[in-house]
Amino acid sequence: MTTNAEKIARKHSAQWDTVLECIVAKVKAATSREEAFAIATKPFSESIIQKMTEDTFSAEAVFNSEPQDNIEPKCDAMNGIALAVSRGNIAACVELLKYFTKEDINSKDITVWGYREAFSPLHIALNPTINRTASLLEIDDAYVSRLATIIRLLIDKGIEPDIRFKGHYNNQPMAGGTGRGHDYLDARLLNQLRAELLLGGADPTLKGTYFFFREDDREASTKIAFNRFIAMPRNEKTKIKGRLHSEVITDFKALMQDETLQDSMRQNQEAMTAFQEVGTPSVAKGFTFDALHRRRARMPAFQSFMKASLAEKQKIVAMLKEPVRNDFLELVQLRVQQLDEARELLGLPQVINANDVSRGGPAPR
Repeated sequence: MTTNAEKIARKHSAQWDTVLECIVAKVKAATSREEAFAIATKPFSESIIQKMTEDTFSAEAVFNSEPQDNIEPKCDAMNGIALAVSRGNIAACVELLKYFTKEDINSKDITVWGYREAFSPLHIALNPTINRTASLLEIDDAYVSRLATIIRLLIDKGIEPDIRFKGHYNNQPMAGGTGRGHDYLDARLLNQLRAELLLGGADPTLKGTYFFFREDDREASTKIAFNRFIAMPRNEKTKIKGRLHSEVITDFKALMQDETLQDSMRQNQEAMTAFQEVGTPSVAKGFTFDALHRRRARMPAFQSFMKASLAEKQKIVAMLKEPVRNDFLELVQLRVQQLDEARELLGLPQVINANDVSRGGPAPR
């Protein structure tokens, strides 16, 4: 049974979406970049919705309201870009960020008040529930996935990954979400966001003054970032490599020597050997990422194949029908290619070339 408090929360949540739609419409109607930017960053009251009834609610009235505390810290202040981030609204963020320069996105002038310090859009993405506008949402994997995309948008726009502004507290975004007394987000979800920040160039060794980055969280988020890095296309890996902090590169190199990854590399070598010994289908010319989605139905069987011994792999390959064999070979090539690209970009020697089988080159050792 839905409680009255839950009904009110849902109503307010829908109202914030309406306010954001109003702001985006105003931005689109602006006649200059400067006007659009001013609309996207205009402070308005975060608490005013609490005082409105269904009959008196007006998105226009919310947008035109003034924060109740007119001296710093403006604890009641919200603005369009902060609202778009906290709501996890990717489309709104894309639209509003069109009118931000790199200088704008790193300016204290566009911040809202978090917990005793100014919060940039990146702080909000890592600690979205600090404001009432996000605490009304369901904080689940889908929401966090949207926030991860928004973090990438902010990084691409040029926001400094360790941005912070001196106040009563002085925390970088990476430290957000974990207070000394409690966590604002579930650690599993928060580490998904921290991984994006690491890929954007954040320094994992920085310490916050109230929030902090635990060592076990650093390990977990680094592994997530590492796996995302490996799975990227080469051009994306190259771009990200140029952003990575030296500490993260060191961590990635260490993960390349991890026993689990070494076992995966052994499986790759055995699979390439098995394919070479039965002859390689000429149609297997390399992996395309669209193909991965078309072959999802084959993934459970492919994973079982990769875990088999070399002798079992050889028997399986010999029995596979050509369409399945082609799919398996391309998936093996992808795994090898991804790891080789990552090793090369991290300055580590290659273990096996993904194209050796297709070229009829030497069997992997």
